[in-house]
Amino acid sequence: MFEFKGTLSDLKTYLDATFTKKTNKTLELNVDAMSKAVQLRGTYLQVRAMLHRTFTSAAMKTLQLNVCILQPANCNAQGIREITSHDIPADVTLNEVHYIARSGRKIVAIKAYRTLTGVDLVKAKDYIEKYLGES
Repeated sequence: MFEFKGTLSDLKTYLDATFTKKTNKTLELNVDAMSKAVQLRGTYLQVRAMLHRTFTSAAMKTLQLNVCILQPANCNAQGIREITSHDIPADVTLNEVHYIARSGRKIVAIKAYRTLTGVDLVKAKDYIEKYLGES
């Protein structure tokens, strides 16, 4: 579970950075905006569309939202999937690659980056090392 406080624009930016359009896992958001409490459940694209429909007025766009995001079972508190070297999904995101690299799993990060981009081993290793500030 992840608590989020911010405007609708901030929330959309967070969702865009955290999830990809290919994410088919179900997300559940409990949104509280003053007297308007809404529970949204669906894929990333469905939830984003529901947010847009629910909070369309100009007043709502600048309103502070309190959001409880219930992550898919294999996600950490930041909404990033836990990925192992034996289980790198085809729809891995750059955020997930960076998270893996920062968590000290450089080899897994290199494999994930190769899956994401299709580059060769040397380019993937160079990218991860540059990202980590090692080169």
